[in-house]
Amino acid sequence: MAKWKNILKKINNKLGETMDINKWKSVAVKKETHTMLTALCTMKERNPARMISKLVNDYVVFQAKKAKKPIETFKKELLHKNANT
Repeated sequence: MAKWKNILKKINNKLGETMDINKWKSVAVKKETHTMLTALCTMKERNPARMISKLVNDYVVFQAKKAKKPIETFKKELLHKNANT
């Protein structure tokens, strides 16, 4: 873990900024999933972060409708649940 922190520090020093860990998170996905993600991004002219955000938001809308709840209410419930775990 310390190795990655040092790498991020070097990158941030080159960029002249620090990574806000409260704003950005990283996730690990299978190689096949990553390959499909980058292919979709190329097709839709999006970067991976924007594509993941779109997929999650679309799924939240789908689940809110399925639960027959307003989208904003459903989002607040999800965020509240996550904050308590």
